[in-house]
Amino acid sequence: MGNSTICGIDLNAYFVKSNAKTFTIEGNNHLVCLLCQKKHGSESDIKEMLIEKYAESVEQREINEKKEKIFENFILSTTPNIEGKSIESYLGIVGSQTMEGINIFKDIFSGVRNIVGGRSTALQEAMKKMRVTALNEIKEEAFNLGSNAVVGIKIDFDEYSEGMIMLSVSGTAVKVK
Repeated sequence: MGNSTICGIDLNAYFVKSNAKTFTIEGNNHLVCLLCQKKHGSESDIKEMLIEKYAESVEQREINEKKEKIFENFILSTTPNIEGKSIESYLGIVGSQTMEGINIFKDIFSGVRNIVGGRSTALQEAMKKMRVTALNEIKEEAFNLGSNAVVGIKIDFDEYSEGMIMLSVSGTAVKVK
């Protein structure tokens, strides 16, 4: 049957699913559980709430689509300039800090690898995950400033305390054309 549009309760598991009502807004069906029907009053009040909620979700979907399109073409660079592009405006410094605890098993296996040689893939994967997370965070922060690129990115790994690695990433959010 689905979930109640308002509260999100699973109507398949809901004890009175036969009391759920379907409201059609802009050609889309919205299920509303009995509790939400009682809480929000008349059918016209519920329809009004669903119309507002539907309009917000359409608007949010449009924002997300625009954001995804910008993110596809978003430029991250360690250099101060981007070849073939000109910087229109500097929007500010963006940054992210990520910490990762390196557990005892990763430490043991990396220590063994140091003795016998080889790469510690567990540590490398943890550091790669940290880098991807931090770069996504600065991209998000820069996007919120109206940027379409970040230049001068500096990435720095440090041991914060025993068993903890910190990654700091910073750069300058810019608008390029």
